[in-house]
Amino acid sequence: MDKTGTILLSRPAICRMLGGISRGTFYLWRKKWERNGTPFPAPVDVLGTGRGVMYRYQDVMQFFDQIGLTSAKDNT
Repeated sequence: MDKTGTILLSRPAICRMLGGISRGTFYLWRKKWERNGTPFPAPVDVLGTGRGVMYRYQDVMQFFDQIGLTSAKDNT
């Protein structure tokens, strides 16, 4: 995906995707994933979003597939 097509997710959006977990739980899970050798994707260096740390959608979804939270295949 090119730069004009990149979708960014905020940390609160990712927490909602994970079932509405708190930012503290997200922090603890990120540390656990890192210890297990599957670190969460690095944040994107974006200035002026006003929404805090941002992550690339495609990186987050690929990570979820990697740890088994989502299926990489469409089952429909």
